[in-house]
Amino acid sequence: MITHFKQWCAQNNLSSDAIEIIQEIRNGEPSRNVESGKKNVAGFYPSRKMGVTIQFESHTVELAGIYEKELDDNVIEYYDQPVSFEIKYKGKRRQLTHKYTPDFFVIKKDWIGWEEWKMEKELIELEQKNPERYYKDENNIWRCPPAETYAENLGMSFRVRSSSEIIWERLNNIRFLEDYLYDRNFKVQEKAKEVIIGEIKKKPGISLYDLIMTPLEFITSDNVYYLIATQEIYSDLENCLITDYKKFLLYADDLTFTAFTSVKGSITREEMLEMETLELYEGSSIKWGSNIYEIINSDEEEVWLMGQSGNPKKLKVEVFYELVERGDIKGNSKKHLTLNEQEIRDIVNGLNEKEMKETLDKFKVVSDYLITKDYSKYKVSDRTLRDWKQKYEDGEMKYNSGFLGLVPQTKNKGNRLPKITEAQKELMEKVITKHYENSIRKNKLSVHKIYKGECKKKSINPVSYKTFCKYINMRPRYNLILAREGKRAAYQFEEFYWELDLKKTPRHGTRPFEIVHIDHTELDIQLVCSETGKNLGKPWVTFAVDAFSRRILAFYLTFDEPSYRSNMMVLREMVRRFKRMPSIIVVDGGTDFKSIYFDTLLAINKVIKKLRDGKPRFGTVIERLFGTIHTNFIYNFLGNTQSTKKNIRLVTPQVNPQKNAVWTLELLNEAMKEYVYEIYDKTHHTTLNSSPREVYVQGLKMTGLRKQTFITDFELFKMLTLPSPKKGTAKIQKRGCFIQINTFRYWNDILRNPKYAEKNVKVRYDPFDISVAYAYLDNQWVKMHSDYKEVFRGMSEKERKLVSSELKRRNKLNGINKDITLDEQVEFMESNEGKELTELQRRRDRASKAVLQAIDGYKEVGEEISKISNQEVKNTEGKRTSIDKDILKDIMNQKLEGFGRFNYGE
Repeated sequence: MITHFKQWCAQNNLSSDAIEIIQEIRNGEPSRNVESGKKNVAGFYPSRKMGVTIQFESHTVELAGIYEKELDDNVIEYYDQPVSFEIKYKGKRRQLTHKYTPDFFVIKKDWIGWEEWKMEKELIELEQKNPERYYKDENNIWRCPPAETYAENLGMSFRVRSSSEIIWERLNNIRFLEDYLYDRNFKVQEKAKEVIIGEIKKKPGISLYDLIMTPLEFITSDNVYYLIATQEIYSDLENCLITDYKKFLLYADDLTFTAFTSVKGSITREEMLEMETLELYEGSSIKWGSNIYEIINSDEEEVWLMGQSGNPKKLKVEVFYELVERGDIKGNSKKHLTLNEQEIRDIVNGLNEKEMKETLDKFKVVSDYLITKDYSKYKVSDRTLRDWKQKYEDGEMKYNSGFLGLVPQTKNKGNRLPKITEAQKELMEKVITKHYENSIRKNKLSVHKIYKGECKKKSINPVSYKTFCKYINMRPRYNLILAREGKRAAYQFEEFYWELDLKKTPRHGTRPFEIVHIDHTELDIQLVCSETGKNLGKPWVTFAVDAFSRRILAFYLTFDEPSYRSNMMVLREMVRRFKRMPSIIVVDGGTDFKSIYFDTLLAINKVIKKLRDGKPRFGTVIERLFGTIHTNFIYNFLGNTQSTKKNIRLVTPQVNPQKNAVWTLELLNEAMKEYVYEIYDKTHHTTLNSSPREVYVQGLKMTGLRKQTFITDFELFKMLTLPSPKKGTAKIQKRGCFIQINTFRYWNDILRNPKYAEKNVKVRYDPFDISVAYAYLDNQWVKMHSDYKEVFRGMSEKERKLVSSELKRRNKLNGINKDITLDEQVEFMESNEGKELTELQRRRDRASKAVLQAIDGYKEVGEEISKISNQEVKNTEGKRTSIDKDILKDIMNQKLEGFGRFNYGE
């Protein structure tokens, strides 16, 4: 970080305007909040370098950029979504001016400026749309002239970064090793290091799998991964994935590694053309064993495949992806990354066997000649060779592939559609958009007649009906169905945006506790009060599911609708059971997942938050679990509400779930524990071909226990799950010696000490018992009670809000405009009206106490915490999450054990 800003500015000869902008970026908040959509998964990365959470709009491209900056020692500081600036450029018809927000502002030792990260495919499309804004120069570097002009006027720089620059294998290996890269406390014993390196020296190039499976005492996956992360043993992190355990080779030192990799050499262009890729869209081809299939349809549930026999096969989406990840299903298309992928695909797909052989023969001759400069051994003339060499070089320039330049010219056409004029195309687009893509739903023939009529008016030669239909079929099916039939009908045709290239982003992670999904659902069962037998309604359950093993790590059962409290409790249960937090948590866009308390807890524990689209297909791991829980568990109990889902009018009193309800929340919680943690956990999972527990255990064996991430102080973690007021602090009042939190006054005898008078201290309160709060005094949490502790004892935050809302409603009806006092709330709560209003909520809260006791082992939160530093995070929606540096320093000085992921930078 920059410590002496003025001195640094002087050293870099920055103008006053540049200094002002840099100060605004450094001191301000992100200019916009990122959002997830159908094409992107946004989120927040807890930066160790910056000490704040950094937003990313794409979990592939921008997140890769964040990892690059975190590990680059030349990067001093970087900021997400910096202040927008105005750019000007020439459009197709007029001059365009608009605000532009780059992805990052970066300060390096030798470079200062803005960065924009985009997918290569997206940049190609943008260049075709407006080359004045984005284009690729003669050095194959993407440029954005209007943004560069703005930066240069300030004496700074601007650059466009493309996905083609990312080495995906290296990025995924860094993600895998992240727990070892940043840990300063974990060390491999000298004896263990000697054994591991000795074993590798005996067998240079031994696979990771064979090494970990070696039955020697000191060879553990954790020790091996730490030595890889610290480069004490060597491997090819840029070209091979660690998770390809049997192909990932290890060497004892860098010299041996260099020698072996030099002998093997790099992949040739000819071989690159043979690399198989899998793309999921209708019409794409796959290889399953020795059979070739075409994908003829797909939705959020199933994929339909058509084989050579003509009989369609149907696979569940989950099964399909697991077969892909295991390597049983592979792509049947040949792919080479170039400037124009679609054109290349058209060229290669159009080659027959004879043409392919002819091209390969030419390629071998030219490749050999470029190395030896001798063509005498080939039966070709000097002129022919020069011609082939020129075509090879042209192919290198145009496609980044000399091979494609040698393809016979009759095939090198790219576009297979008939030639049409711009006027024909423009009119056709206009007619299709106006008359075909609408809710009237005219057929193609009638729309083509309208098109011919329009052509006649404008003296344009119309395209044939066949060509007209081709262009309609080329249009995005989702958009077409959306316009003609509405979004419900279009949903099943919405494109999949999951990355199937496993080198980029393995869909369900590569290890246990890498990716955890959290979501809520209302259970279809009516519950009753354990004391009165009265109906209390339907409960909600929150699940935390490990994506890799499908293991249910934790659940939380409550009558309350989803809120930050449910999120905190399910995380508390997960830490109680496993003593750890995941690397990534995937959630939907619900307001409860945008809570400052939730974001704070994740930031402190170095957890990346990814926001998925709220639609079911984007969270299949957990969405399908909801159906399984209902079908195999809930629907076996009295009081389940299946019958009311079909036709409520046909439900008689004898089968009415409200009348038949016998289960209480306490009993259901115990039954669900047995089912979720034992029965479901050990049941064979068809997708995994094993039980979730077995996959989890095997996964840990190969990927490491990672004990350095364990959270051993559960009491401290519980404190971090408690909310604080918006400011995070409250003032100790000199008169009365109390602290006021959310209109409530809390006190403790220790507050009488004069040294605390008028002091602002960090505070937290218990949302399940608002009579209790905690203040951070002299490096310990002090428990405080409210003035009316007997009245408020056991009262939840939700119950208090019911009372407050009712009193505000009454004041509004009576034309009274004033705040509700604490005394008024107490008086109302003690009245019969207040008791009636809160009766249902109070009974629900009492039932929930049993669930909380099961999670906490019921010791009051904070009772056992003393002289332990708490890491506070200041956060409001749309602001960066930052860390209290003084408290962090105390933690590092104390060298406390058991903080795991709480170690948040220096």
